[in-house]
Amino acid sequence: PVRVSVTRVRRPWTALMFENRLRILLGVLGLAALILLARLGQLQIVNADYYRQRAERCLVLTPTQLPFVRGSIHDRNGEVLVSDEPCWDLTIDYGVIAADSEDAPSVILREIKRWKRRGRYPIAVPDQQVQDAFRQEIAAMWEELAAITTSSNAPLSVFSLRARARDTYDHIAGIRAGVAARRGFDAPVAEEGQPHAILTGLDADQQIIAREMFARYPWVHVEASSSRRFAVDAEPFAHVLGRLGRVDAKVVESDPDAEDPFASYRADERIGTSGVEYAAERTLRGRRGQITVDRDNSVIEDIEAENGRDVTLTLHGPLQKRLYRLLGNA
Repeated sequence: PVRVSVTRVRRPWTALMFENRLRILLGVLGLAALILLARLGQLQIVNADYYRQRAERCLVLTPTQLPFVRGSIHDRNGEVLVSDEPCWDLTIDYGVIAADSEDAPSVILREIKRWKRRGRYPIAVPDQQVQDAFRQEIAAMWEELAAITTSSNAPLSVFSLRARARDTYDHIAGIRAGVAARRGFDAPVAEEGQPHAILTGLDADQQIIAREMFARYPWVHVEASSSRRFAVDAEPFAHVLGRLGRVDAKVVESDPDAEDPFASYRADERIGTSGVEYAAERTLRGRRGQITVDRDNSVIEDIEAENGRDVTLTLHGPLQKRLYRLLGNA
């Protein structure tokens, strides 16, 4: 007979320590997973409605700037010599203006990516096809913009409108260069993230037509604005009242309210350059407002615009007009 003996092998103590540590580590990870699952259950089941409402309120739309009304100028008797009249402007996002003004493909591709993220174009469509469609939409937009001016006293051609857009682009490029010189480094300026007026002074009927006509272009906006209007018989005061000019890079660079988003000068605004308009600029100018809404059109923030204050001159209106006529006759 064959005798078989079995010898029990003892495991080394290092292996036992490894197993103990592994059990402890797995226990800690399991406990952390249980805590995480419990917290997820609380967030997604118990408090789901509360956090859903909070998340929806965070999905706010881009704030809408509210324009102010520039103060009026009166003679000593209270007669209005110049004032702001309400109107509407048709504005276009700067990115579209830049894409149409530059020949660099990177600018167009950057704008296309922006509208792809917003769901304007399908993500799966090749960039070249989207680029062709984007260019066609921009070309059609200029044609429709020119068509809306045919009924006005000064109709504009596609060439004139694109020249305005190019002028806006060059103007903002100059502002960026001036701000870069002040900062010591080049960086985007606020004007590059804003829409800019291409058509101004639309009346009530024109702005209704524009809203319907350009609803399919999300980068075209109809915004409330105002235009400076002189009184019919204000010609004798023209040299005193002065005039408004466009905000340039020098104005932006030396703006004392540059850090105030509601009072700082923007590229599409106007500033007094002579006469009372210049001397009383700080008085006549107001502060912009802002309204912010969420996806449900509920108001999140509403900051009212502050209109500019009126200015009263010491000039005697009837006397000034009589002197003007006498000098004209002489």
